[in-house]
Amino acid sequence: KVGPWPVPADQKEFSVEKVAINAVMAGCKPEHMRAMLAAAEMMATPAKSRVSSRLGGAHTLVGVISGPMGQELMLSTEQFSGVGYRANHSMRYAMELIGRNAIGHWGVRGEGTGGFFAEDIEHSPWTPLGADSGFKEGDNVFTLCVANAPNERWISPAWYRAHGRFLEKLVPELGNLGNSLACTVIIHPSVANDLADKGMSKEDVRQWLWDNTTETMGHYRDRTWFGIMNSLQRREGPFNRSEIFDLPDDAIIHTYKSPEMIQIIVAGIPMEFGYVAGGPLWLPAELMTSIDKWK
Repeated sequence: KVGPWPVPADQKEFSVEKVAINAVMAGCKPEHMRAMLAAAEMMATPAKSRVSSRLGGAHTLVGVISGPMGQELMLSTEQFSGVGYRANHSMRYAMELIGRNAIGHWGVRGEGTGGFFAEDIEHSPWTPLGADSGFKEGDNVFTLCVANAPNERWISPAWYRAHGRFLEKLVPELGNLGNSLACTVIIHPSVANDLADKGMSKEDVRQWLWDNTTETMGHYRDRTWFGIMNSLQRREGPFNRSEIFDLPDDAIIHTYKSPEMIQIIVAGIPMEFGYVAGGPLWLPAELMTSIDKWK
């Protein structure tokens, strides 16, 4: 059994066999199965899957592999949608089929949306994504990003070379995600190395972005999804921000509760240096699991 609960449609167990059947239909090879079982494990967790349970919703799935498996499977670190790369495309499509056929209620926006790619650990100057959340370097880790209409706001090489301000350009994107309690920033290796050459670690980048992403409490209250955020942030737990809700409208607050709410992945293509995606209602570490345990 892969998931902690039965499939709602027929009350049958969410099994390894069901994952394998859907993965094969998507064109996956046997060597892809460990990663697909890890993906299915994340997708079958009720607290995480409910956010995309409505068909036709704005949510989309993005699977990310961190670790040597990415190179072993010849996963592209640049082509997120998988076009032109069998492993990326097949594993992305497998996530969609697993959601529709095995779980029975995962609603994504259809063919061509979502993605599946590998973190570019070969060219990154920083620790791998999994190591940020307690896994060892060298471990193969799967991360499920559930984004609500992710921004594809990219920073062109020409603009970056002319102005030299990458993080400054990301700040308005981080502040305009609408309903996000956490976010993912994808940074191209060339820019990550530029930042590292300036003495910035991944933690420094995360801290800088958090320090500079602020707004007034009045603007925060005007957000379309403020009611949902308000409810989640009044509960006990990592998102609790009860101390801000009595502040006046002109008070300046951080858009995100802490730097840990900003996840950074080194990947992408040379012509598009940076992306921002928002929507997850959980800490980034809660969306990760080991691939190696499925040996």
